[in-house]
Amino acid sequence: MTRSQRRQPLDAFCRSRLIWGSVVLVLFPLGAAAQGDEVGAAFRTEAPAAWRAYFEANKYAQGTSRTVKSDLKGEIRWLMRPGCDLVENRYLTAGKIELHAMNSKYAFTLKRSTTGPWVLADSHPMPVPRHIEESLILKRLGEGLTPIDEVVGTRPGGPRLWDVMGSPQTRLAEVVGEEYEGRRTTHAKLTTDLPVNRGQRLVGLELWVDPGRAWLPLKIRTRYAAALATQGYEIEVREHTYGDGPNPLPKYTRWTQDSISPTGERQMSLSGQVELELSAATIPPEEQFTLSAFGLPEPLGVVWPKRSFTWVWFVAAGVGLVISMLGFRWLSRRAARCRSAAP
Repeated sequence: MTRSQRRQPLDAFCRSRLIWGSVVLVLFPLGAAAQGDEVGAAFRTEAPAAWRAYFEANKYAQGTSRTVKSDLKGEIRWLMRPGCDLVENRYLTAGKIELHAMNSKYAFTLKRSTTGPWVLADSHPMPVPRHIEESLILKRLGEGLTPIDEVVGTRPGGPRLWDVMGSPQTRLAEVVGEEYEGRRTTHAKLTTDLPVNRGQRLVGLELWVDPGRAWLPLKIRTRYAAALATQGYEIEVREHTYGDGPNPLPKYTRWTQDSISPTGERQMSLSGQVELELSAATIPPEEQFTLSAFGLPEPLGVVWPKRSFTWVWFVAAGVGLVISMLGFRWLSRRAARCRSAAP
């Protein structure tokens, strides 16, 4: 057997391996691209509807948020119902408490120390006239994000996640499946240009969401451009941990906020960790959003209808009737037994 004949099987083997290797190299990116397209399609169609449904189900969630690691330690109590809002800020480092509330008839601000009584600081009838619509009360109420807004929103006055996704200014740059803290998540990068507040614009959004739990965001990274290019931009990151159950509410949030100069240098950095205790089971009555709820007189001319307890009398009458019927029945059976036992 000549040398060339001995090499023929080896050459055939090498050529077959080369062909199959080329096929794998060609098909692998096609398969990865198809998987990426599938993840992206699910993210575009399912996530915005899931975020909106989550917000509608929990937008009146009540409870407290406690800042446990930050330069500004404090506690915030949230109370909400349709047409009413109440936010109580406890500034633990400053030893003071400030409360802003709004009901269907008026809005007000209360202040006190940690041990003193409530003092009325400001009040306006509702609806607030146009010439004072930037009142201190409504401005303070609007400055803070509720815990649910922080899950599905950007900044106060800015768009929520489904609005960002639906904007013609938004482009979905990349969507991939990715591991995040032991969970299989969808990692999406978006570019946009939407107004937020104070002249800032939302220009970038990065999300890590859990498709197995209503697409809840586990991490949100936002980029805000300043009104002037010479002022640089800000990077904000929020990470959320949720409770259990069919309607998981946020339990823990970590956040960082960095101000970046136009040259890329970090100018200022803030961070904090917040513990949350929330419930969306009940909606409080409007009486809890009034001055009377804090031991103060109502504004002149404001009269709230007294709650009627007529239903209590109807319930008591019904219970009494049932007891009477059972008593008469027992007496009649006893009388019948006595007659049958008589000689």
